[in-house]
Amino acid sequence: IKIRTKEVLTSYFNQLKQNRLTKDLQGFENLEGLISQQFSNLFNGYTKAYNKMFKRMGSLFMPNFKRKAITNDQYFTQLIAYIHLNPIKHGFCNNLFDWPHSSIHSYLSKNESKLNKSYLEEWFGSKESMLKFHQELVVAPSISEDL
Repeated sequence: IKIRTKEVLTSYFNQLKQNRLTKDLQGFENLEGLISQQFSNLFNGYTKAYNKMFKRMGSLFMPNFKRKAITNDQYFTQLIAYIHLNPIKHGFCNNLFDWPHSSIHSYLSKNESKLNKSYLEEWFGSKESMLKFHQELVVAPSISEDL
């Protein structure tokens, strides 16, 4: 997940406070609390939908999600590959496109999406370059275990 700049988030937070939209602030008086609450809402919503779909109960995630800053371009590129190739690594599928929950389908689709497709395309230079990068890793995996 890419978070907007601190300036943009601070502006949004201050706008909420000025307009007294306390429902959106949910009791938090600082920016960090607002961000944390937004992630909590995301994880809770996903868990509810997943549990409903698979007729199950309980949490899906360990408490207190972890954050790690992306500090360089190489790490960011590695992270994209890690996310897309994780289902193959864990044996859920053998092909990059066989995992129906992968965001790679949205990136390659011409349909509208909430994902910033152009950002990833620009990062790799083209959709073809992005695909080639992923396919080379499937043949010769080099994804770091400590991501």
